[in-house]
Formats: sequence, structure tokens, C-alpha cells
Amino acid sequence: MINVTIIGAGPSALFSAKTILENSNAISVEILEQGVVQSSRSCPADSGKCQNCSSCATLEGIGGAGLFSDGKLVLDLTSGGKADGVSSLTTSEQHSLEEHIKETFVSFDGVSEAKLKPSEEVQDSIVSSFLEKNLEIKFYNVLHMGTKNLQNITTNFVSYLTQHFENRFKIKAETTALSINREKSIYSVVTNRGIIYADVVITAVGKSGAQWLKETLSPIGCTFIDHDFYFGVRMETQAEHIKDFVEYSFDPKIHRVTSGRKVKVHCVCKNGEIRYSRHRNALVVGGHSPYTKNNNSHNSSINANFNVLLSFNKQSFPVESLLSAFRTENENSVVVQKLSDFIKNQCSENFGSVVPSNPSMVHFGNIRSIMDLLDLKFSEIVIQFLQSIAELHPGIMRDDNLLYAPAIEWDMDTVKVNKHMETELENLFAIGDGAGISQGIVYSSSTGIIAAREIVARFEGENT
Repeated sequence: MINVTIIGAGPSALFSAKTILENSNAISVEILEQGVVQSSRSCPADSGKCQNCSSCATLEGIGGAGLFSDGKLVLDLTSGGKADGVSSLTTSEQHSLEEHIKETFVSFDGVSEAKLKPSEEVQDSIVSSFLEKNLEIKFYNVLHMGTKNLQNITTNFVSYLTQHFENRFKIKAETTALSINREKSIYSVVTNRGIIYADVVITAVGKSGAQWLKETLSPIGCTFIDHDFYFGVRMETQAEHIKDFVEYSFDPKIHRVTSGRKVKVHCVCKNGEIRYSRHRNALVVGGHSPYTKNNNSHNSSINANFNVLLSFNKQSFPVESLLSAFRTENENSVVVQKLSDFIKNQCSENFGSVVPSNPSMVHFGNIRSIMDLLDLKFSEIVIQFLQSIAELHPGIMRDDNLLYAPAIEWDMDTVKVNKHMETELENLFAIGDGAGISQGIVYSSSTGIIAAREIVARFEGENT
């Protein structure tokens, strides 16, 4: 029996395990997850203050960061990552993979809501109107699962693996991988519960494990590549003010390149709420939409939110220096400011017509003054970008819209892998967001499937 150990239990790990187990009778799979089981994941910040837990329940635990994400599947593998193993697939192969991932989630689900991209004629018209404002927009089919349903989906996913492959599959929560060692052809994973030996190791550690991954794999011969990351603010407004905006897509992809730097709209949450998590020991802001139209009778937020992010070069702008500027201001809350005050470069004193969806961990401050000390171009680029969008969708520039900071994306260094997601060490694979090769559930899941297919082919002696 060939033993495969997967470190991490997010979407990429679950799809990797599923693919291996369904296509081989000679391979056993064990998943190690440092967080708790999905039913026990609860973040104190949802009802009070961040406790700076040793394991952040929003990001860690069975289901990974995806469990508490907005649950949007962008069904297009030309978006959301930069892995040769994905880009080298034919268009037909990519579509097949997208469909497989979607159908798997839907089979464990029941309340997802799909939003297909508009017709080619409508797309052309919208693209032209955006180009007139020096903006680019891309369209993708999106399936929204909703945060409240993701726990159910993850539970069903894990139950499927446990019940169908009980003799060859184990998943261990609260098991932290401390180091990875290799002796001849066998890997040993040192954990807080002992040493685990494996023929193959797959790292699927998610964003929260990215720094650990680099510190662990670099000394044993793996190369990491740094790249630009995205940093900025999250806007919250009343959903009705941008309802025409989300008619394009559940997750509109709009951007502009200014002086070689990309500014973009990211992670739009219609009828959503603000959410907080710890990243690099700093409190950062995100968002999610708990319900779809098929289960929103429980609750439906009147607000919407999304990121506005600008690209930063790590050499010129170290990630830590940006996060530290906001952490120094107040390590247990994020900064909030009305858009009108951001433009005027003054601190807000109160909220206006937009009632914060999650005000438990915010303090009034001047985001612009903080950013101007770090990057003089940031505020100018962001304001001009929003003003251009507002020429088409005025609700974006309402004075009382709220800005939260800091928001961050893609600050993970990328592990050097081949088209099979294998690192420079034989039988050591790196997949998902933590490896710096994906950003989002579908792309992350695809990297897990690609790695798994290679493992099965290698040890079964045939292609699958």
C-alpha cells in the first residue's frame, strides 16, 4: 500500500484525496489539519472581539479558509491562479475540470445559485462602455454556494470520503505539522501528535500556512518565487446602490493598469457582511454573503461589500511594513472611514446612512493618511479608479459608503512546481493557495486534482 499524507484540509486537499481514492485501490490517504473539525469552528470575532487565537477558526480547520468564505465558484480556470499544470490544459480539459468541481460541490449542496455571464452581444457593449473610461472588465460564470451552506457541504464531502473509503482514508483534526524530512525515498512529517511516515506528501496549507511552508520547504531544497501582491481597502455600501453593478456577475472583475500598477475590484459580496481574520499577526478585513436566494429566508443583509486593491512590489513595499502601519494604530480592530472623508483626507466621526454589518471590531481613523506615509500614489489611484467606475455606476461613489482597511490578497510566495504540482523534490507536491499558485476555490481544487492524477498514474502505472 502506498501512503499519501496531505497537510491541510481545504478544498484542494479534499479534491486531491477524492481523486486518488476514486482512481486507485493501492493508495491510502491521510489528511492532517491543525484546526478543529468543521462543526466546532466558531470565531469569537463574529459576536465580539478577536481573541488572537492560536488557530484562527475563520482560516483554519477542516474545510480550510473556504469554509467561511463567500462560497463563490468562479467557473473559469483562466482566472484565479498561475500554475503551468492548469494553463497547459486544453480549453476542453479546463472546461471538463471546471464542470467536475462544480458538480462535486453541487452534489453535496442543494441551495447554490448560479449566475451565467451575459451573451456575447451584451458583453461587447459593456466592455466598450468600460473601455471608454479606461477600465477593463471580464465575465465569468459564477456559482454562489453561500457561507451558511459551506459547513454542510464540507461535512458531506468528508463523510463521503470516510464512508466510501474507510479502510484507506483518515482525516485528523488538531494535528499540526511541525516539519517535513526526507530520508531516501520516505518522508517523515513531524506533528504535535507524533511522526507520520509517507511515500508521498502533498502540502495544501492555505494562506495561513504559506509562511510556514516557505520556512519548512526552503531548507530541504525547494525554490520559492516572490511576486507582486495586492493591498487596499474594502468598501461597504447598501446593496441597492450597486444592484446594477452585480447584474454583470456575482463577482465582477474590473481593473485598470496605471503606471505599471494594477488596481482592481475583488471579491464582491452582494447582500453580504464584513468579516475579520488574523493574517501575519494583523487583523485584516474581508467579506462574505451568508445566503443565496434559495435559503435567504433566514437572513438577507441589506449591505454589499468588495475590495479595491492595488498591486505592490514586495521589494519596494514589504508586506509587514504595510500591515504594521495598521496594527500599530490598533491591533484589535481595523480602521473604518467614510468615502467622503477618505477623499478629504480627514478622520470620520460617525457613520452615515450605511449601517456597518459588523461593527464589533472597527475604530474611526484616516486610512488615507496612513497609506500616504507608505505610498503617495495609493489614494490618488484608488480615488480615480472609483470615480471612473462611478461614471457608469454612481452608487460606488456615495459619500456615506464605508472603507475598511487593511485588506490584502496574494501575498504568498510561489513554490516552484512542475506541471504536475510536484516540487523539486520527488513525490513532494504543493497545491492550493498556500503554495502561491491559486486564489479561489475552483482553481485551488484543480491543482489538487492535477497532483492527484499524477500520483495515481505514477503508482498505478497508467494514466487516469
